[in-house]
Amino acid sequence: MSEIDSAVHRMAEIVTTIERIAAQTNILAMNASVEAARATSRR
Repeated sequence: MSEIDSAVHRMAEIVTTIERIAAQTNILAMNASVEAARATSRR
């Protein structure tokens, strides 16, 4: 049972890491959209 608990804990850590990376990626994508809009409006 201890192996299962350990595996579940490790999977939870991996999922948390993936969620953090996804959130950062979304922020970067939003920033890129804002910068593209600013560049377009400056023309």
